[in-house]
Amino acid sequence: MEFITQILIAFIIAIGLAILAYFIQGSYKVLSRILLVLAGIIFAIPVLVLIYFLYIIITA
Repeated sequence: MEFITQILIAFIIAIGLAILAYFIQGSYKVLSRILLVLAGIIFAIPVLVLIYFLYIIITA
């Protein structure tokens, strides 16, 4: 259960970073791209972990 909570928190942080990057896009282009890359990384890691656990469960 704690693992699911951590994944949800990571998703919320990633969405927050993406929204922040969208709002500062006009004036700070480099910072906006850095925030989008961070959001993508934060969003991708829990998804990859979930896929890995599903793979372990299916192949067990």
